[in-house]
Amino acid sequence: AGALTLGSALASTIFFVIVVLYLYKAGSDQVVVGRLYATNIATMAISAVIWIKIYAKGKTIVNIKYWKYSLKLSAPLIGYAFAAQILSVSDRMMISKMVGNDAVGIYSTLYTVSSISLLVWSAINSSFIPYLYQNISKKDNKIRESLALMGSYAIIAVMLTFLAPEIVRILATKEYYEAIYIMPPIAAGVFLTSVSNMYSNLLIYHKKTNYIMYSSTIAAIVNLILNFICINIFGYMAAAYTTLVAYIVLAGAQVIFARKVHLKETGNKSVYNDKAVLFMAILTIIAALFGLVLYRYTVLRYALICIGMIAG
Repeated sequence: AGALTLGSALASTIFFVIVVLYLYKAGSDQVVVGRLYATNIATMAISAVIWIKIYAKGKTIVNIKYWKYSLKLSAPLIGYAFAAQILSVSDRMMISKMVGNDAVGIYSTLYTVSSISLLVWSAINSSFIPYLYQNISKKDNKIRESLALMGSYAIIAVMLTFLAPEIVRILATKEYYEAIYIMPPIAAGVFLTSVSNMYSNLLIYHKKTNYIMYSSTIAAIVNLILNFICINIFGYMAAAYTTLVAYIVLAGAQVIFARKVHLKETGNKSVYNDKAVLFMAILTIIAALFGLVLYRYTVLRYALICIGMIAG
């Protein structure tokens, strides 16, 4: 299961990167559409092969018992997906209406660059889930590997933030360079996806996916309200900081709900070292935001990048 999950995640990630880079270099205005298709085609192809194999063995298309179980578990995730989509794109839609399409173009490009590290996390989380579910029921078990995985991802996310000027110079024109200061808060918010995923994995394990929907809905509402207020007052760059706040709310809600559910189901508060996770999240946010200062000091920035690469 682990090899299958990892293979599927890697295939989707590689295909996604190839398609996006090709469309970007070709100057296509369908990069977002290409990303949508590329992200899912590989997964759908692998799933189709698995479905055919399962059908060949079981020779049953509909099993009411399994359908009821699946719908109960999956239906709330539809609401989660809808709210997560609002959280992901509402800032760009509101910038378009409140500022203009030029600002949207700059913001969208830098948002995409800031989110590059998500490709890494997607593969890490997909391969970690089978291990988590195999060990989660062990008494007084702490999944210490989670901290190592999150720590590795934190280093990658921060290093990409520190390298933002060079990445923007390679992927975009100098008009975008002046807006690199929106990248640190976006990258910090994107990192919090790892915290959210770690705890939403617990909620899925306990079949309490409704709490995942609640968390994303709360975060999406917070994001909409803050965008409306802050973009009007401070301009489109404020959306980067409202995004960070929304991801903090999302991660915090996931942690609270997951601890509550896990305690009720098992008598233990969590399978993670929650204090260490909190400390790592705070440290990563501070480190990413430190890029706001470091962009002015190239030598110091390169020195910290080298230290981070060695630590990683």
